[in-house]
Amino acid sequence: MIRFFVTVILASAFSTPSFASRDLMIQDFEALRYTEHNYVVFGTVCEQVAKRRLEKMYPAPEYSTTVGIGYWNKTRQLGELDVIVFRNSDEEAVIVAEVKCWNDLPAALKKANRQLSRFTGHIAAGTKLKMSDMDDRSHEYSRTQFDEHPREMRVSQDGGLDHGFEMVIGLSMAEVKTLRQMIMDCQNQDKCDIPAN
Repeated sequence: MIRFFVTVILASAFSTPSFASRDLMIQDFEALRYTEHNYVVFGTVCEQVAKRRLEKMYPAPEYSTTVGIGYWNKTRQLGELDVIVFRNSDEEAVIVAEVKCWNDLPAALKKANRQLSRFTGHIAAGTKLKMSDMDDRSHEYSRTQFDEHPREMRVSQDGGLDHGFEMVIGLSMAEVKTLRQMIMDCQNQDKCDIPAN
């Protein structure tokens, strides 16, 4: 039934979809429909797709990949890391990725650079930080997990390599929008997992 649902959505979304894009979107949909995330914020779908791509590049059990680590000082939140890859042997971060699916890719790259620079600046300065999952504040991290200079990566939808991004997710902006709508429609019809809160 879900496969039929996906096929109908894709057929209506694209007049001439490539087989590669269609297959990739179906694979992403099948994986993300079980993740129980709220996709109202547009960037969520891009971050989750980027996480899937990085998990293939840095597979378990050697690595683990997470999305959405916030960091705070004593008074306020200073920022959020989009996708982070950890080496499981010592829990050290090896990749810190900022994910931007924007129509204006040059502006997106500038924003990603600012966000990465802000974080690495705090680490280099020895700023006392509290770090935790955005979805589960009880799951905390230590700044020492980021002190071996993890590789910075900027990730976008297709087309970003031409603007300085190091990685693209294999979907165009139109395809990202379609995938997000597919998941949200599926959640609204109670056919896909939805967030508990």
